[in-house]
Amino acid sequence: MTDQAARLRALVEARLQGGEAAKGGPRLVAVASGKGGVGKTNLSLNLGLAMARRSGRSDVCLVDIDFGLANADVLCSVQPERTLADVLDGQCDMEDAMVLGPGGLRLLPGIGGGRGRPSLDEQDRSRLVQLAGGLGDAASVVLFDCAAGIGRNVCAFTRSVDDLIIVTTPEPTALVDAYALVVAVADAPVVPRLHLVVNMAQDKAELAEVQERFLRTCDLFQGVTLEVHPGVPLDPVVRNAVRQRLPFMLLDPNSPPSKAVDQIAGRLLGLDKPSKRRWWSRLWS
Repeated sequence: MTDQAARLRALVEARLQGGEAAKGGPRLVAVASGKGGVGKTNLSLNLGLAMARRSGRSDVCLVDIDFGLANADVLCSVQPERTLADVLDGQCDMEDAMVLGPGGLRLLPGIGGGRGRPSLDEQDRSRLVQLAGGLGDAASVVLFDCAAGIGRNVCAFTRSVDDLIIVTTPEPTALVDAYALVVAVADAPVVPRLHLVVNMAQDKAELAEVQERFLRTCDLFQGVTLEVHPGVPLDPVVRNAVRQRLPFMLLDPNSPPSKAVDQIAGRLLGLDKPSKRRWWSRLWS
């Protein structure tokens, strides 16, 4: 037991010190937001589906760690027998607790309804990174749908992953909180690759303004690089999909939000390169 604990502890330290240091392990990607209500969980779910489709593999996993407000399973009509709580309590392995969701995405449901742990403590965070990193060939990518906000637990966890996707909307409060999240995460010895996704943009002019303003603000921090991804347009298909408890990528694969998320997945997987032509000119034209 002591040897196992030492080995797992070394795995966490390797990731904290050198990014994707765990050879053969999956890529760990956290999806977070400065505040709630920006569509973070919906984006996480559909991004996972898109990555599974683009990679042609069924080893992309989504782990819902939004404690107390976990609802990724609700958005895709999955009724789980086990949750993340069972994994952290040692009742089962992470792989055994996962369920096959729509589109081939594997989902580890979180803890909803205020049951169990109120949040991730330090031991939970370490164990979660250890277990995810230890999936080996069983997973190529593990997406973590984090709790909203910039609390200590969220910031500490996002520093343990390879990539951090920050989701915001054009609303001033969402932008301020997203910027605060960047500041909190960047104030660490090792910073994950940072990505920005603007959700619910009304049109291309609003999107461009938000992206450029956010980048200018982040440029104030020397050494912080932020990759800007295609924004996800405001579209009725998203609300319709939620009502039907179906990912919008499956409800309407040709909708503007679906096309945007597909492009994000391609870029994250290294399959697509940013086009010289403005991507939003294709989505909003």
